[in-house]
Amino acid sequence: MQKCAFEKRIRPALFIHSLSVIGFQIILMRVLSINQWDHFANMIIGIAMLGFGVSGSLLAVFKEKIMTHARLLMPLLMILSAICMLGSYRLTQNQALAFDTFLVFSSFKELSKLVLFVGLYFLPFFSASLAIGIIYVENVQEIGKLYFANLLGSGIGGALGLSLLYLFFPQNALLAIALLPVIASLFLFEHQYQKVLKAAYLLFFVFMIWGVIKPMSPLPSQYKGISKTMLLPDAKITTTTTGIAASVQIVESDYLRYAPGVSLNYFGELPVKPLVFVNGNAVGSIPNYHQSTADVLDFSTYKLPYLIHNPRSVAVISGGTGMFTAQALRNGAENIHVFEPNIDLIRAMEQWHFNKNPLVYDAEGVSLHQVEARSFLPGSDRNFDLIVLPTIGSFDGTSGMTALQENYHMTIEALDLYWQKLTDDGSLAVTVYTDFPPRAPLKTIYALTTLLKLHDITDPRDHIVAIRSWTSISYLVSKKAFTEFDVQHIRTFCADNSFDPLLLPGITQAERAHHNYLEKEDLFTFTDLILENETSFLADYPFYVEPAVDDKPYFSRYIKIGKLKKIRQVYPGNEIPFLEPGYVVVWVTFIVIVILSVVFILLPVSRLKKNKGRLPVLFYFGALGLGFMLIEIILIQRFTLYFGQPVFVVSFVLSILMVVSGIGSYCSHKLTPGGKFHLLILLAISLLTFIYAVFLTNLLQVTVGAHILIKVLIATIIISLPAFLMGMPFPLGLKLLNTKHQDKIAWAWGINGFLSVVATPLALILAVESASFTVLILASLSYLIALVASLF
Repeated sequence: MQKCAFEKRIRPALFIHSLSVIGFQIILMRVLSINQWDHFANMIIGIAMLGFGVSGSLLAVFKEKIMTHARLLMPLLMILSAICMLGSYRLTQNQALAFDTFLVFSSFKELSKLVLFVGLYFLPFFSASLAIGIIYVENVQEIGKLYFANLLGSGIGGALGLSLLYLFFPQNALLAIALLPVIASLFLFEHQYQKVLKAAYLLFFVFMIWGVIKPMSPLPSQYKGISKTMLLPDAKITTTTTGIAASVQIVESDYLRYAPGVSLNYFGELPVKPLVFVNGNAVGSIPNYHQSTADVLDFSTYKLPYLIHNPRSVAVISGGTGMFTAQALRNGAENIHVFEPNIDLIRAMEQWHFNKNPLVYDAEGVSLHQVEARSFLPGSDRNFDLIVLPTIGSFDGTSGMTALQENYHMTIEALDLYWQKLTDDGSLAVTVYTDFPPRAPLKTIYALTTLLKLHDITDPRDHIVAIRSWTSISYLVSKKAFTEFDVQHIRTFCADNSFDPLLLPGITQAERAHHNYLEKEDLFTFTDLILENETSFLADYPFYVEPAVDDKPYFSRYIKIGKLKKIRQVYPGNEIPFLEPGYVVVWVTFIVIVILSVVFILLPVSRLKKNKGRLPVLFYFGALGLGFMLIEIILIQRFTLYFGQPVFVVSFVLSILMVVSGIGSYCSHKLTPGGKFHLLILLAISLLTFIYAVFLTNLLQVTVGAHILIKVLIATIIISLPAFLMGMPFPLGLKLLNTKHQDKIAWAWGINGFLSVVATPLALILAVESASFTVLILASLSYLIALVASLF
């Protein structure tokens, strides 16, 4: 009777505990986006899966000893996971333990800090997952229902994590989520262990009170824009907001004069403007479009689209703080449509301007759309004289950190959409920060020439102009050929501002570096070769400058891993990370996680004495872990473009995937393990994944302009179809082991965790190197392998 009562309490405890694990994961992704950059947030998924894998390994090796104390360990580990959530956060926000991203690759000390960082965040996931593993092993006969409770809690936990970030700052959201494992442990509390559990509760509340009395905000990297800006005299943060999309801060100082790329010939006053930061990254200053002084952007290469045209209808893509909107107003635009999907950015600016100057987005003739342009424009009949694209690169020299950030505005599909939305004499404008060796400018000109060829324009030189300053290059591509009058006007502007033309009809080589000297002329040489369609040099060029596409939207990814040897011959090894640290970090993370997984998961379970029947278990549960995670990562990537809100997409995909997989798991208890339907389920997942690999991108492109509710419905169906089936093979496999090889249940949990760990960074690397199609094909093959393994 007592055992029955305890078993009834397990499911709600597991549900609440699972809420905390995914909620903690979502909150940590925000914290790491502030601490470092967005690609570090992806690391959290790998660390979480590492915790699950190691816990399974420990269960497999020490199963008898652990299960002897299962009733104590289940609530105790839940409490410890909450303590580790709070403790690991506080330790990693300490400056002494913060690692230097750029020195990780050349300094053993910084690499050690990175490993310590991984280890600290590993602890809460390890404790949490070990508690779940013990619950599974002790109640394997009810695995379908327990797996349902776990996945349902995980799914709702994603939405809970986002909700907490909307209501609280990250450090406070963390305190709230840490309460959940403690609440879950109360369901499993037994008086015979009250001394140990009460001591654990006391320690937890010490950490909790410490967090309330002395909260610690996320510590941004020293290389982040906000860290450098706060070194200015009298710099102060006047507005701070948090929300679903991002944490936003507005900084003011009498010494803060933001004028990126302004001409060295400009002798006017540089106005003091507040600077806006999203997750610690500068996104621009807030313009005062009522000021009588001229806009400093008109003394930069950003002026190019207004030199030869008087656009009346303008679209500003990713409008940010409104700098380009204010410039359009000053240059006579009457109808401006701004697309800025970051609702938290707009909310922070509205909060800041209360009782101050009105925002440029409130100006007459300006329409603000808080959606992605690529979601809005396909269903719109509007056309524009000018479309201004977001600036590529970074003025503060950290552009290499965005190597793995999807840029769906500079893919060939995006440029083609924008081209179709131009009037007959309309233009596209984009500005790129100069880099060395040349990468972003070459990739930009390659993309623009590819766009013109798609529309049967044989000589791109007549339709593209570009001017270069000491820090930036602005491109303008027009539907109509540029005239001699246009060319002369541009030359005059360049002479007045000490700029150099990079591309002009009839340009001479001497013009290109008259004011801004380049030690090497690779930029000029390679630009001309691309324009002339002589791209054979790209095979040996160590950087990837081919145009981005929706299936590989990583515009700022340049380094070719296969050309690292050649790069090292030109640049010292410790300089390579400065070229593109974001992508190199993923490879380092992948290697570190694989090594840790082998040492703490694969080696321990491989030393178990009972070898009979191990190989099918290895392939079955390993393939399930690999396939599930590959599908999850790619669905997140695909729907990022579809909805245009990365944090929302992560939560949305995880929630639907987990909840519907949980329902599938619950339904699996009616099926016979190893039976006909078991095999058909694996085959169906494999076929469905293959279909998604071939058709998913096209389906999303066709419906991207639909109403948001229609898109949510479509996305829910797309995710739910495989998710329902994907929730069944794991519990069915465990039930089959329970009847044939009960001693291998914990081992199966560990192998599943190991391949899930490897799959997380592997999916990202494959998506970058080969495109998402390859990742989905590999996922499809994984479920076929599981199907074959289940036959044995």
